[in-house]
Amino acid sequence: MERDLWKQYFHAEQQLFSFLNDATAVYTNKPAVYSEQPETGFMIAPHSVSTIIQLNDKADTPEFLQLKSLTDTAYQQAKGKAFKRFNFRHARYVENVEQINIAHNDAYRSKAFLPTGSFSMMYSNHESDVLERDKNRLDELAISYKVTHRLGTVYLEIQNQDLFAYWGNPGAVQMRLHTGKHTIARIRKTGETKSDKYPCGLIVVDAESTFSLYHATPQATRPHTLERNAPMLAFPLDTQHQFFDKTAL
Repeated sequence: MERDLWKQYFHAEQQLFSFLNDATAVYTNKPAVYSEQPETGFMIAPHSVSTIIQLNDKADTPEFLQLKSLTDTAYQQAKGKAFKRFNFRHARYVENVEQINIAHNDAYRSKAFLPTGSFSMMYSNHESDVLERDKNRLDELAISYKVTHRLGTVYLEIQNQDLFAYWGNPGAVQMRLHTGKHTIARIRKTGETKSDKYPCGLIVVDAESTFSLYHATPQATRPHTLERNAPMLAFPLDTQHQFFDKTAL
């Protein structure tokens, strides 16, 4: 039953996206399109969407709103009692738009890095040379590790306490990973002086709006960010994660 509800949702969303593909994309970073999986022929939903679309004609509005309603209802039914909010592909409809400002800021996932537990590096079976290089580096630094193999992936596991010792045992460490760009659209409607802020997922503008579109200058580094206040700790291997000493904060 639940599987059937999700099928209904994906079918409704695919119809909505197909309809919007005939409209005018005024800004697109990640399009609202399903892609075909070569191995199976299945249509796969996009991992993320970041686009602003304007309907071509006022006559398109009823069909769009009907498709949007069907998709929203299907999503809520598929989620059931677990529904709290719509996902990032949810279509937001905006009317009477006069100006749109698009801003891109770096997005991070951040959490405390504790001296307990372990940190794992992952390698594919084609990266044996990189794995050997990293093992040699850890041997040189007298940092112990464990290598395991699971489902075609090699994991090199380092105990957090050994990393803390390598860093001189700082009192508090924050681990951060750059996850991409966070896009925000500030939309000002006709006759209004203030803008409303929208996450730039899927935004649909009515056909009758005449608006200006601007790309904002990236924000300066804020004074309370980690880069300005906490020394970065050098990790012994190449990794996309960053580590900061928050002892003095």
